[in-house]
Amino acid sequence: MKQNNLFDLNIVDANQYSIADQLDRMLEESKFFRVLTLNSLMIMAVLSDLKLKKWLQGSDLITADGQGIVLAMQLLNNTKVDSCSGVDLVYLLLEKSYRFYFVGARNNVINLVVDNVQKQFKNAQICGYSHGYLSDQDEDQVVADIRELKPDFILVGMGFPRQEKFIEKCSLHCDKGIAIGIGGVFDVLSGTKKKAPLFIKNSKLEWLFRAIQDPRRFMLFGNLVRYVIFVFGLFIKKNFFVKKVSKNILIMLI
Repeated sequence: MKQNNLFDLNIVDANQYSIADQLDRMLEESKFFRVLTLNSLMIMAVLSDLKLKKWLQGSDLITADGQGIVLAMQLLNNTKVDSCSGVDLVYLLLEKSYRFYFVGARNNVINLVVDNVQKQFKNAQICGYSHGYLSDQDEDQVVADIRELKPDFILVGMGFPRQEKFIEKCSLHCDKGIAIGIGGVFDVLSGTKKKAPLFIKNSKLEWLFRAIQDPRRFMLFGNLVRYVIFVFGLFIKKNFFVKKVSKNILIMLI
């Protein structure tokens, strides 16, 4: 799959259908894979945390989750990429006959997720699940359970970066399966939050739709503003540099 580099992270240019096909091929290998659905807030976090950035760089597949990544790719790389949100990818995977292990959300929410998935997605097989409020000892037990059951997909919805740290622990002990950090997707699957309708997605307002349902997200608005300012700052700096270099070369030739 074609990849584009953004902030030293290699992001695939593909929609959820192409990515789902790629994941299906990855399952044929007896390996443990890490999939990252990258969004703007993650970028702002890794800029100040080199250890976290290095770990994210080790992801086997990184998707552009949201318009912030699409915008940065277009401005900084002059490349248009498809957005693949975590919720769209998960819904697509659940349609198929895979074995899943769910980790995340509160106990009552994850129970609703299991009930709803079993009703709505007849092909999906849930081989295990756990809430996401785990002690270190509880995490070790869940990881051991995952190692023994060998699910095709481990969907982890603990929020960033806790879910990535849990997936890292899985990668050290599990030798098969594909782990995906899915943020708040369990809230949608449980029915406690609504999935954005198509016209909202087409209007590029999915983040606002989520924030209206969960007002705590508005507290992150400042980080999103800083991200946009940061990206536009790099864009202006890059274009100024290119114009300056081009002018100097032209003067030399004359």
